[in-house]
Amino acid sequence: MNVPPPGADRLALARHTYLWDPWFHLWGLLVAAAMVRTRAAAGEPPR
Repeated sequence: MNVPPPGADRLALARHTYLWDPWFHLWGLLVAAAMVRTRAAAGEPPR
């Protein structure tokens, strides 16, 4: 278990966990989907 150090800003950690992590996950999925669509449009077979 990862415990924040004493004096850590717990609000900032919560914002990061509940806002930025899901946002970057969604962004990564969209980039991956765009790459798959681009590859399919170019006529390359899927791997």
